[in-house]
This record gives sequence, structure tokens and C-alpha cells, in this order.
Amino acid sequence: MTYVDLNAVLADRLQAVMIAEGWIVLNKEAGQVHILGWGYTIQWQKANETVTLNYKELQGKAQAQLLVSSGALPEIETLINTRL
Repeated sequence: MTYVDLNAVLADRLQAVMIAEGWIVLNKEAGQVHILGWGYTIQWQKANETVTLNYKELQGKAQAQLLVSSGALPEIETLINTRL
């Protein structure tokens, strides 16, 4: 598994691109982060590979990070660089 930082502005667009590329949503959770923030986690699967998006916004600052299985890393890097 590899962590990939993602510009938080691209998190919504990533969700649409993942669905368009045949990734299936396995799990989606959202909720409060600490006292003044919120966040969500989405996990996708395609074949035997998984990608998890962790997004949080705390006091007006958003962060997004992907946890990508090693076999999916080349595809995800290509999607980030060409489709987002």
C-alpha cells in the first residue's frame, strides 16, 4: 500500500472519474472530525486492487490522501495526472 497526497480540491472529481473507470464503491463513511471539522472515507475496488480516499476539512483547511494498493498505483497516478 502506498500513500498518495491529493489536492483536496480534486477529491469530488476523483469520485466521478473512479466510477467512470470501473471502480466499484465498497464502503463510504462520513462524519465529524474533531470538534470543528468533518470528513469522509471512500473505498473502491477493481479486480483485486483497492483505493481508499481519506478527506477531511478542519477549520477551513481541507486535506485529501489516497491509500493505494501497489497493483493499482500506475493506474491511479495516470488518472490523477490526465483526468483530474
